[in-house]
Amino acid sequence: MKLLVQTASMDDLRWAAAVGLLDGVHTTPLSLADATPSARDRVVALAQVGGVPVHVAVHTLVGSEAYREARDIARLHDQLVVHLPLVEDVIGAMHRLRADGVRVAATMVFTPAQAILAARAGASAVAVPLAAAAAAGLRVPDVLREIRAALDGARAECDLIAEGPASPVELAAAVVAGADTVAAPVDLLRAALLHPSTDRCVEAFLHDVARQPRPWGTE
Repeated sequence: MKLLVQTASMDDLRWAAAVGLLDGVHTTPLSLADATPSARDRVVALAQVGGVPVHVAVHTLVGSEAYREARDIARLHDQLVVHLPLVEDVIGAMHRLRADGVRVAATMVFTPAQAILAARAGASAVAVPLAAAAAAGLRVPDVLREIRAALDGARAECDLIAEGPASPVELAAAVVAGADTVAAPVDLLRAALLHPSTDRCVEAFLHDVARQPRPWGTE
């Protein structure tokens, strides 16, 4: 399982890298809206500093525009993965971009059939927005499990990305259901480290250590 950190913050990237939780960066138009000096410079900096794939979305639903914008994004750095919405007008651009050697992920995927068509058109990954799936009344683990099975059945070399789990429990459930990659913010990753039982164990640990305060190697 891989982790994409949902951020456009260099501080978030550095923290995730320092603790070994950085397999890639997942940006959104909103997260890059206030980037300085520009969104273009920020995604390049993220790719250069992190040394990992950085996922960047196009800003259009028009096929010809999506193709041109994706090409422009890909030219910025060889670590960039372009996210394209899986709509009819854009799927042709997805196919052309794959032929051009551009790494493409299909977004807004909710069904196995969509995932199969995206992979067939050239997507190297399909992304399921978990909040949108839940809002539509879908049972998220079932959606992920069915898409994973469909991609495996089609022998598609295509990763399954679970975007934006709402909690540590949902993050783990996405992995159990077959997601290859989870895109989550740093706050959620930090929250996943916490548990009341861990707190109680920490208190007991500190009590025991206080009885023998000298660290190892000082005797």
